[in-house]
This record gives sequence, C-alpha cells and structure tokens, in this order.
Amino acid sequence: MIPFLLSLPAFAHPVTFKNGTSLSSVHRPKMTNFQVNHTFTRKTSIAATYLRMELDTTTIEAPILHLNRLLKRWNRIGSQANLYAMAGIGYNSISLAPILENTFGYIGAQADYETTKVYTAISGHTLLFSDRTPFAIRGRFGLAPYVAEYNNLQIWVVGQIDHISDMQEQPRFTPMLRFFYRTALWETGVSLNGTYWFQMMAHF
Repeated sequence: MIPFLLSLPAFAHPVTFKNGTSLSSVHRPKMTNFQVNHTFTRKTSIAATYLRMELDTTTIEAPILHLNRLLKRWNRIGSQANLYAMAGIGYNSISLAPILENTFGYIGAQADYETTKVYTAISGHTLLFSDRTPFAIRGRFGLAPYVAEYNNLQIWVVGQIDHISDMQEQPRFTPMLRFFYRTALWETGVSLNGTYWFQMMAHF
C-alpha cells in the first residue's frame, strides 16, 4: 500500500500511513495554523493543532486536540479517493470569558480524489462554541503539467476557493503553485484580492 501512496501526490491527508508523523503549517493574513499529526492505525490518527484566527468580531488563539478517521478509501490503478472525518476539543486561550465559554468542540470532514495528474478536494471545519459556530469551507482543483517520479521535484498548479465565516472579503479564490519533493511539500499563492497563502508540510 505505501509504495502506491507515495506514487501519488502527498496532499494534506488527515490520516497517512501507519506509524507515520506529519508536520504542517498554513500562513495567511489573520490566520495561522500549525499541526502535528501521528497515524497510529491504518485508519486513525491523533493530531494537536494550534490555531490563530482573527475574525471580524473576535480573535481565536487555541490549542485543539482531535482524532482523525479514514471512513472510506477507494483504490484504483493510478488513482485514489478518500473520505475523512475529524472531531476533538479546543480552548480559546486569548479570551477573558469564563472557561466553559472558551472551550469548544471541533468537527470537520474532507473528501478528495487524486491521480498522478489531477487533484480535487473539498473540506469543511467548524468550532462549536456555546454562543457561536465559526466555520470554514474549502474546495481545490489541481493539475500537474508533467508526471514526475517520487525522487524528482513535482510541480502542481492549484486553484483554491474558500470561505471563512465572520471575515470580510469572502469567498476568496487563490491560484497557487505547489511543489512536492519526496515527503516534503510547500505551496504559495496570492488570492485575487491580494491575500497571500503559504503552506508547508513534511511526513516522517
């Protein structure tokens, strides 16, 4: 199974391979996300996330602990599709509100389909506070101008559209370039309204 997975582009899968660990970070104005993810069974991983997000009405700066679960995988020759679910709990450490008001549930879902030339994905995440539920939805479509071997640099052209609730200038469309070499990935782009996006990820 692992050699087949390595032959496909290693996009941000919530569950990777057994005993695998991934480090990732996403940076853009008013939003930073760091995550450490360890897959301890073929279908389940545990993750620790640090999220900072400046919404129009509040700021969230929170550690989140969550489980990720691979619900279904479809393997075909040269392609793969996946369905994931995520759930956990977090705490907004920057707020001065009472503890229970700062504690929130976290749920998310992701579906993706990829080949050596095409990549599509859609994901959604929400934070379940007692008085509000900020959420984010993201869709992606990527193409590879050429097919590279695992030991060579892979380049992808990706279009991303996303919406974050309670933030101005939504939704955003971001064209970007993604670079993938062995188990390391980085990508950068700028949305049509001038908002930058930068992501890094590595698997071990």
